[in-house]
Amino acid sequence: MAGTSWAQQASGVATAAQKQLDQAVKGSFAWTQAMIDVITAKAADGEKTARITMEEKAFLYSLYQAIGAGGIVGGMPEASLLIRTYVRVIPVLWGTPSPVDIGSEIYETSPGVNSEMQRQIAIADRHFSASPDSKEFEQRSGKMIAEQGNRRMFYADNRFIMTSKSQPVGGGFLTTFRVDNTYDFEPFQGGANWKNVSKWSKFPFKGNYLIIYDGLSQYLTVLGLAWEFDYYAEWSRFWQKGGLNPKPAKK
Repeated sequence: MAGTSWAQQASGVATAAQKQLDQAVKGSFAWTQAMIDVITAKAADGEKTARITMEEKAFLYSLYQAIGAGGIVGGMPEASLLIRTYVRVIPVLWGTPSPVDIGSEIYETSPGVNSEMQRQIAIADRHFSASPDSKEFEQRSGKMIAEQGNRRMFYADNRFIMTSKSQPVGGGFLTTFRVDNTYDFEPFQGGANWKNVSKWSKFPFKGNYLIIYDGLSQYLTVLGLAWEFDYYAEWSRFWQKGGLNPKPAKK
């Protein structure tokens, strides 16, 4: 949009988005998926064939905001927070966020995470037994994934690495666990064969699932509608020698 300031462009998208919001939320599943498919095809070839219009940008903005709102209603508050932070029309005013704390509940309630926590506590216990003068012991998990059926974790943080730092304290030991990640999406892959190669995700919508390619979500950053950012979660366990009785540390 030559001759127009970035702030004016952002304001234009925001204004148009207000007009599109009701249609994006109330529109039929078939209409919404068709709109997504048209815009996705334009984004996949870098808009070489056809440009993405202001109205289509407004549709994308309102669509992702609607997905974020649906995350709250659908019991996925972390995923909602992440996508609403990612899609921001006016970062000049809002600023680039510091690492966003998404809370630790999805990790602390995960059987897989709890198993890894116990494993790291057991290793830390052996370390301090062998090195009683040690003041700190750090560990790092391998790549972890959300358990099958754990939709809340899947949509918020499907793949992650968990680190820990253990220290002697108060007649026992304190282990602080942490997950750090970046909220971003993989661009389109495979050139003209992008439909068969690129990753895509399903989002619940009106009793069905919208298919949205990760490449489209990534292309929002090219359009100035989204911005990648870092996020984290942190929590602690206090335990006794022998790895016994681990319990949440008081905050």
